[in-house]
Amino acid sequence: MGNDLPVIVDAERLHAVFEELRNASKLRASAVARRLLSLMLAYLCPETGLVELSRDDMARRLQCSPAQISDALGLLHELGAVAREYRSVPGAGRGAQVLAYVDPALAWSGPADARARWQAAPGVQFGPRPHRTRISRRAGH
Repeated sequence: MGNDLPVIVDAERLHAVFEELRNASKLRASAVARRLLSLMLAYLCPETGLVELSRDDMARRLQCSPAQISDALGLLHELGAVAREYRSVPGAGRGAQVLAYVDPALAWSGPADARARWQAAPGVQFGPRPHRTRISRRAGH
């Protein structure tokens, strides 16, 4: 896989994102988005939140088209789970490289102080966050 460091996940927030995806009206994009988010967590670059896979790599690994990856990234961005950044690639014509970041409030790989610095820095914009879902816990569990 990509990163050997553990990924720290806000389980309640991750659950809320998956619930929003389960209830999304864009069913095909939602199904790809659930699988894509799991894949992205496995390839988080330490201390940046950048996913170390290109859109084409993501499509190949999930056995879908790059357009489906773009739709899924758009849906995850709407939920505030990821941010996308586009960079032009010299010699690629109209093509642009898509960089995807996982919101550090959702998942992080690396030291906590680096996470705080990254969150405080201007730059990457995440979409609106889903409403927090209250997870009921039974006594003793």
